[in-house]
Amino acid sequence: RSVFDSISSAWNDARAQLSDNDTTLHRTFAGSVFNKANDTSSIENTVDSAVRPEDLILIPMTHQPMLADARLVDHIAGDDELTGRVPVILGGHDRVVRVDETSAGGATIVKAGSNGCDIALVDIWWSNKHHQAHRRVSILPVSDFEPDPNMTAFCADKQNFLKSMMAT
Repeated sequence: RSVFDSISSAWNDARAQLSDNDTTLHRTFAGSVFNKANDTSSIENTVDSAVRPEDLILIPMTHQPMLADARLVDHIAGDDELTGRVPVILGGHDRVVRVDETSAGGATIVKAGSNGCDIALVDIWWSNKHHQAHRRVSILPVSDFEPDPNMTAFCADKQNFLKSMMAT
């Protein structure tokens, strides 16, 4: 089974449990921030404004250096409204595989490397008893999965197009 089939199947199973119109169970926050590499205040303000009291978890997706993600974790750990509700930060930018477990109340920083060589699988669950989100992260090489025939054909088509453009 291809990686895309596996992910699609898991996503469809999860969505079957949710109504697309029910924002009490899930919602997308489409905030975007462009900031200087060492200025984390704008991303911290975005995270602060994204969470509502009734939200169980918030999953920030960043594209910033590891140091900036670490500062964001410190910010989350120091905020009573966010502590325990941000189980992971899905990060990019550094081009290395890294899973950084942090102290209590913080988030795990997950970076899956570059060029689609590795896949980060993140399981999230929470305890009603402690109102705390939990997580488990696995990094798998994409070579563990069969190539998706549709994606392989799509890529070949685009590569052929580029080759034909370069030849003229």
